[in-house]
Parts: sequence; C-alpha cells; structure tokens
Amino acid sequence: MQPLYAALLSQAVGQPVRVQWMRQEEHGWEPLGPGMVHRMVGALKGDQLVAFQHNVYTPTHNTRPGNVAGNVLAGQQLGFLPSSLPNAPINAGTRNGPVNYTFGNREYVANHVRIFKTGPLASSGAPPSRPLTNTLPRSSALRSLGGFSNSFANESFLDELAFAGGFDPAAFRLRYLDDPRAIAVVSAVLDRAEWSSAPMPPGPGNVVNGRGISFVRYETVETYVAAYVEVQVDTATGAIAVPRVVIAHDCGLIINPDGLRNQIEGNVMQGISRTLYEQVTFDANGVTSLLWANSYPVVQFADTPRSIEIVLINQATQRSWGAGEPTIEAIPGAIGNAVFHATGRRLRTLPMTATRVLEALSQG
Repeated sequence: MQPLYAALLSQAVGQPVRVQWMRQEEHGWEPLGPGMVHRMVGALKGDQLVAFQHNVYTPTHNTRPGNVAGNVLAGQQLGFLPSSLPNAPINAGTRNGPVNYTFGNREYVANHVRIFKTGPLASSGAPPSRPLTNTLPRSSALRSLGGFSNSFANESFLDELAFAGGFDPAAFRLRYLDDPRAIAVVSAVLDRAEWSSAPMPPGPGNVVNGRGISFVRYETVETYVAAYVEVQVDTATGAIAVPRVVIAHDCGLIINPDGLRNQIEGNVMQGISRTLYEQVTFDANGVTSLLWANSYPVVQFADTPRSIEIVLINQATQRSWGAGEPTIEAIPGAIGNAVFHATGRRLRTLPMTATRVLEALSQG
C-alpha cells in the first residue's frame, strides 16, 4: 500500500513524497484481524438438541482499499471516511457463523461493531462529518476472516452440549448431519484417527493428553473439512503441544493433490499458531505489539506436530472448490475440545496461552 500512501500524501503537500516505514511503525498502524465476542445459548431435551443460538459481536473484517481512500490511513488523515460508515455493511465477520447441522431452532445473530466515532451528521441521512476517531484498532482481513472465530465458538459449544448430555462428541455431530459428503469427511477423520472418547493415558511428569474433533463446511456451501487433534497439556506450566493432527478434506474434484496437501498443512500450522500463540496487545495509545521477537509470538519449528495426516476425498464428478482457508477454521475448535478432554477445563478465549490454561486449571 506504500504507493497509495505516497500518492495521497503527495497530493496533500504538492510535491513528490517517499514513504518508508520501520517495522514497528507498520505493526503499530496497519489494520489487524479484529477481535470477536460470541454469546452461545443452547438447550437439550432428553437426548435431543432442541435449540442453538449464536450471537456474535464483530467489527468489519474487510477494509481493503479498493477505490475508497478512507480505507487507507493516509486517506483518513486527509478527511476521507471509511466505506463502512455511517452504517456497518456485511463485513465477512459472519463467515461460518451459521452451522450445517440439522437440529431445530438454529439462530445466528450478527451484531456489527464500529471501530470509529465521528462528528455529528451534517443533515438527516447525510454522511457523518469529521473528526474521525478510532475506538478500536483498525481492522481488516485475516485468513478466513470471521470464520476462524465463528467456527471455534460453534464447535466448542457443540462439544459442551454433547458433554452436558453425556454423548460422544463424534456421534453427536453425526446425528445432526444429513449431507452425505459431510458425513463422509467426519467418518473418514474418525477412521484414520481411530477415534475414542475414552480418557487418554497421561504423559510423563505433569502432562495430560486429550483428543478433540471439529467439522466445518466453508461458508456453509463449499469445501468440507473434519479435523482431529491430539494435545499434550503440561499442568505445571500451562503449555499446550499438538503432536498429531488428522484432516479429512473434500473440495470436489482434486486437480493438484500435492499443492492441495501443501495448502492444508499451511492451514494447520497457521491455525495452531493463532489458537495457541498469536495475540495483538494494545492500550489507549495504540498497538503495543510492535516487534515479532518479544511481543507477538508465532509457532516455531519445535512446535510442529510430529504427524499431520491428510485424507483427501476426491469427488471426480463434482466442481472444484478452494482449499486456501477452509482447514484453518476447523483447527481452534478441535484444539479447544482436545484441551477439555485432557483437563476437564473449557478455554473460551483465544489464544490459549499458558497463562489462560493455568487460570482455567486453578478454578477447581
């Protein structure tokens, strides 16, 4: 975006401008994947899930500049307003908010949150006026947009309901799927993983082990993914390790199997990183995560699963769908469900840092 910044600034001062940011300046001012808040409500009656409500509160996930100068920081300084004002549009924060399960009384409610405040309206129905003030860090697209957090909330809560009713979480999911391709990916991941909901033997020292699953259909109408994850949780330090991941993937006709596997593995690694480590910190003055080394940890080679197993389901007579984002949506729910299986504690906030694990374990 440097050329666009330079063009806008050059217009403002009437002469050539060179734009050069240091790394910490870029991290402090660039748009970020926004935080989301979910409120889940469900009801079981006998052995049936009879209600499932998901309320989400989310800023916009899409402020790519396009032809809107107000979506660029320099444009805002010149007086242009972001395209999302005065009213919040469909902002991709709703991606994979609805579920593909067949239980009754499903409801998904999206509450769009503005990250700006502006001056008063010039007149009824007119755009808001300057000044424009950020109330939250500037936000834009991060891989899968709202799908990562929405799927985490859906698949974690579905596991909570299964546990509350005393059901095997895999059988519980299969009960409420009627799409043969959805059933096939879930069945495939269970078969490869040799699924069992029984407790896993503990590891050495303070390590406890657990397993979890999740299912998503990308944007509810495209690629099918089921994920199985095994975790090791050190109850003394709060550290979570992910030694094994199994993915079953149906994106229709497979054209390049090797490239497809590479995409899936990249989704797995980034999904682990965002679930366990990645977090932007900020205060009233702005973003404080300004350097990778000491304020924004990411997954390292030592954190790579020993085994990433991928089951590709080729649908030779069906259209091809993408693989760039679907798998990442399945990772946080599977990890969270595995941590619960290992510890009996449910982590509802991402990332699942060691501090948050220890806090959950201390709650008795």
